[in-house]
Amino acid sequence: MTAAPEILLGDLLRRRSWWLATAESCTGGLIAHRLTNVVGSSDYFDRGVVTYSNRAKTELLGVPAELIDARGAVSPEVVGAMLDGLRGRFPVQAGIAVSGIAGPGGGSPEKPVGLVYIGVDAAGLRVVRECRFAGDREEIKSRAADRALRMLAEVLAEVPAAGRLQTGWVVRLFFAVDIPATVKQQLATAPMVLRRSAARVGSFRWVVTENLHLTIKFIGELPDEAVAGFVRRFAELCFPPFTAAIGGTGFFPSPDRPRVFWAGMAAGGRELAALAAEVENRCRAAGLAADSRSFSAHLTIARIRPRRHRMLQCCRDLQREADEWLPLDLTWQVDQLVLYSSILGPGGPVYEVVGRFPPESTVGPEELLR
Repeated sequence: MTAAPEILLGDLLRRRSWWLATAESCTGGLIAHRLTNVVGSSDYFDRGVVTYSNRAKTELLGVPAELIDARGAVSPEVVGAMLDGLRGRFPVQAGIAVSGIAGPGGGSPEKPVGLVYIGVDAAGLRVVRECRFAGDREEIKSRAADRALRMLAEVLAEVPAAGRLQTGWVVRLFFAVDIPATVKQQLATAPMVLRRSAARVGSFRWVVTENLHLTIKFIGELPDEAVAGFVRRFAELCFPPFTAAIGGTGFFPSPDRPRVFWAGMAAGGRELAALAAEVENRCRAAGLAADSRSFSAHLTIARIRPRRHRMLQCCRDLQREADEWLPLDLTWQVDQLVLYSSILGPGGPVYEVVGRFPPESTVGPEELLR
């Protein structure tokens, strides 16, 4: 007997240590319902949003209202924008978006009852299909949910679990400042030292030691063939060396709703912000969309699936213990910016260096703020 598509999909996601989010309109949460009916789905299902109204699509996923007015909510363009919202706003590697007409009313000769657009995205490999389903309202919803789950499973099976992507694939890029091995080794003791306090907050996925870094800017996905041209735009990037030091901890977005446990900067924050501004300017010149979020220098230590009991007090206890634990000597000299590609493997992300940009002492901090 063939396994249900939600089980097959779950196995594929779990093997890659990937997270999935869904955005549903006509299916009304049925896809999320089927996913969460599988025991252990909390290993890979991050969240689902039901964006039934046009307003919800705009408010929760950032779908432009003008696009909905021009193409209609049931269109491949809007489903593509729903996927953009999922991948851009939530920390997931895979997404499903659905919009259609389940009936019995609401159809037209151009867009009849049973017309459903389904979009899936797996690490940038994206497919949006037009589907037409027969049956009553419940049957159309059920068939659309089933097709969506199967579509993502099929696409996910084509994505390599690890290793460099082939030509024609998209590459996820980000700029970062490396942390020396001596500092990483001290930070690597966090899971052991803080395990009891962390367990009271929730389930922690600690960043593996070799992946610790200070993210300067997440570039997003570029076609493999466009990477070399992008790198050339930063060939002359230079900045004066400066001292960085880690100090203090916190939670994002807040201690009562923690998703990320981070360490802040005791020194070097201003210089890192100047470097991030310069990178942002060059990205805009390359035609990339501006980052709407303000830069805040920090080191992600762990990602959290929080519990609900006494959350605020548990987070405060962990933060106090972490601040007391942080070693005093977490200082180093920053003299290089690194461009990484990020490829998700079975054990988490695998980073590969795409380019390094050494400093030159002839450039002062004021020039970085042009």
